[in-house]
Amino acid sequence: MTELMRCRSCGYVTEARRVGGVCPACGVPRKMMEPWKDSVSEQRRLFLWLDVHPAGARRRFSPRKKLYGLAFFLFSLSAAAIVFVVGPYAPWARVVDAIVLAAGVVCAVRLGRIGQGLLQAIFPG
Repeated sequence: MTELMRCRSCGYVTEARRVGGVCPACGVPRKMMEPWKDSVSEQRRLFLWLDVHPAGARRRFSPRKKLYGLAFFLFSLSAAAIVFVVGPYAPWARVVDAIVLAAGVVCAVRLGRIGQGLLQAIFPG
């Protein structure tokens, strides 16, 4: 766990290696900074920082949203299977291809956001 410092004047908490000669928030001299022990574990801090705490996930993803997501995934999967079996020459195949492509783009964007958050957690700054 990294060493933390807290400003006695404004309460700002930061890593000790990031503190220069003054508080980054209010500008008082470094002598006003004191060592700080964070009461939150590193794993919980990571969950809070990534906003993936189980309690928060339950609020964000209601059962209705989960059901819609599952239905959209199954529809896209079945549409891709039908196009694969029937072939790309059916008149409605382009519509199904567009739906499958849109589903793929949505999934790629979401995975990219998750990956970005994990990388920022691993390599802060």
